[in-house]
Amino acid sequence: NGQLLAPGLAPALVPLLASFFVFPAILLTNLVPENIILRFKYHWANQYFQKYSSLFILLFSSIIVFGIFGRVLAVKWGVIDDHEIMFFLGRDGKLYLTEIFSTLKLTEVGNFGSLTRYRPFYYMFRLLECVVWGAKPAYWYAFRLGLLILAVSLFWGLIAPQFGWLGAGLLSTYTLTFFYWVDIIGVLGPGETYAVLGLPIYIWGLVNVFQENSTKFRYVLAGLAILLGSIVCIGSKENFVLLFIPSAYVAFRAFRLRKYLLFVFALASALFSAYVGIAVMILIFQTGTDVYTKSVSPLARLNALLSIPALAPLVLLGFLITALGCLTLVRKISTKTRKTLFQAMFWLVVLCVVYFSQLFFYNGAWPTNMRYDFPGMLYVPCAIYILYPISEKIFSEIPALQYPRFVVRFGWAAALTLLVFSRGYAPTIEALEKNIKATHDFTNRVEQVSSLLKQNPENALILESGNVWEYEAVFSYERFLRAYGVDNPIFLRIHGYSPEMMADGLGQSLAIRLLDISNNGDNLFHPLSQIENYRNKCFSLNLSGSLESECQSTP
Repeated sequence: NGQLLAPGLAPALVPLLASFFVFPAILLTNLVPENIILRFKYHWANQYFQKYSSLFILLFSSIIVFGIFGRVLAVKWGVIDDHEIMFFLGRDGKLYLTEIFSTLKLTEVGNFGSLTRYRPFYYMFRLLECVVWGAKPAYWYAFRLGLLILAVSLFWGLIAPQFGWLGAGLLSTYTLTFFYWVDIIGVLGPGETYAVLGLPIYIWGLVNVFQENSTKFRYVLAGLAILLGSIVCIGSKENFVLLFIPSAYVAFRAFRLRKYLLFVFALASALFSAYVGIAVMILIFQTGTDVYTKSVSPLARLNALLSIPALAPLVLLGFLITALGCLTLVRKISTKTRKTLFQAMFWLVVLCVVYFSQLFFYNGAWPTNMRYDFPGMLYVPCAIYILYPISEKIFSEIPALQYPRFVVRFGWAAALTLLVFSRGYAPTIEALEKNIKATHDFTNRVEQVSSLLKQNPENALILESGNVWEYEAVFSYERFLRAYGVDNPIFLRIHGYSPEMMADGLGQSLAIRLLDISNNGDNLFHPLSQIENYRNKCFSLNLSGSLESECQSTP
C-alpha cells in the first residue's frame, strides 16, 4: 500500500522491485523477433520520437499536471497569505507598473537585515503578478499550473538521456505523488512556487556548463541558467543559500579555464547567495532565534535532531552507500562499473548532507508533509536516479544478455509504475477539494459581510478571536473588507487566551500583539474601549465559531 511504499523507502525499494521484473523483460526480448525490436529502436524511436521529444514531453507533462492539479482553477481567495495581494492591489483592485518599487519598500526587501526572512525575487515577482493578474484568482492559479508544467518538463528532459523517456516520465510522475505539492500549487503564498521552476533551470546550467565539445554559446547559456536559477531559488526561499557551494565551484573552475564570462555569471550567483544569507543572519545573530522564535544555537539544533525518527532516511542512505562500497571490492567488476559505483556513493553522500541541512534548518521538525519539504524531499527521486546507472553497468557486463539496457529500463519503469499506482493522488485531490470549499466559504463570507456593512455604514464591526493562531485571519479579514470598499470602524476582541497562557515563544509574541491591538488599537483597528459609542450599532464576526457578543452576528 501507499504507506508501505513511503517516499523514504523508495531509494531502496525501487532497485529491489526492479529486480523482480528483470526476468519477464529477458523473456520478452527472447519472444519478440529481433527485426521488430531493431525497427522500433532505430526507425520509430530515433527518427520520429527524438525529433519531437520536447513537444511530447511538454504535452504529457501538461496532461499529468492538469489531471492532478487542474481543479486549482476553481480556488478563490483564501484567508491565509492572500490578504497580502489585497494590500498590494489597494481599494481599486489594481497595481500599476510604476508603483512596484515604492510598494517593494513596504516589504521585507525594503528592510534589509531587520527581519529573519529576505526574499527579493519572491516579492518582486509577486508584485509583477499583481500588475498582470490583478484581483482574479483564477489567473493566479493558471500561472502556477504553467510553472509546474514547465518544471516537470525540464526535470523530465534532464533525466531522460540516462533514464530513458518512459522511466524519466514515471519518475517525474512519482515525484508529484508527494503531498507537499498541494501546498505549493494549491495556495498563493509560498515562495517555493517560483523555486519549483528555478531549480531545474539551475540544474540544467550545472549539467551543461562543462560538457565536452560544448560551444561558447552553450556554456554562456548554461552560465545564464545558473545565475537566473539561483536568483529565482535563493530570492524565493532562504534554504537555497546552499547553492552558494556549487556556484562558487563553477566560478573557481571557470576562472582556471579562462572562461571569464562564465566566471562572472557563477560569481554573481555566489554573491547573490551571500547577500541573501547576510540579510537573514544579521537579525538571527542579534536575537539568537529564527522566524519561528526557535533557538539557532548549534547545540540546541543538534539536540533536537538526535531525538527524532526523521534520522531514519539518513540510516537508509548510509546503508546504500555501504552496500555500494562493498560492491567496489568485488574483483570481477570492470573499472567503468567501479567508477560508476564511486560516483553514486559521492552523490548519495551529497544527498545526506542536503537532508541533514533541512533537519538543521527546521530544528528537527522535518519533513512536514507541506511546502517546507521542498526541495529537501527531492532527495528521493534524486537517489533513485543516482542508483539507476549501476544497474545498467552491471547488466551490460553479462555476455549472454541481449539488449541489457532494455531489460534494465523495463524493470525500473515497472517498479516506478507500481510505486505511482500504490501511492496515487487521492490525498492530493481530496486536499485540493477541501481548499476549494474553504476558499469559497471565505470569499462568500467576505462578500456577504462587506455588503452588510456597506448597507449599514454607521455600524461598527468586531472581530471576535478565540485562538491566538487566528492572528493572520484577523488581518486578512480587515484587508479584504477594506479592499471590498468597507469604511466602517473595525475592532478586535480576544476571548479565552492571553500572553501568560502561551507556552510557545511565537504564541506569546502573537498574543501580545493582538492584546495590544485590542486594547489600544492601531492604524487599522479602533481601541476596544470605543465600542461603547456603538452600543446598538455593531456587528460581530466570529473567527472561532460561536463566541458571546452583544452585537448582531454576521453571516
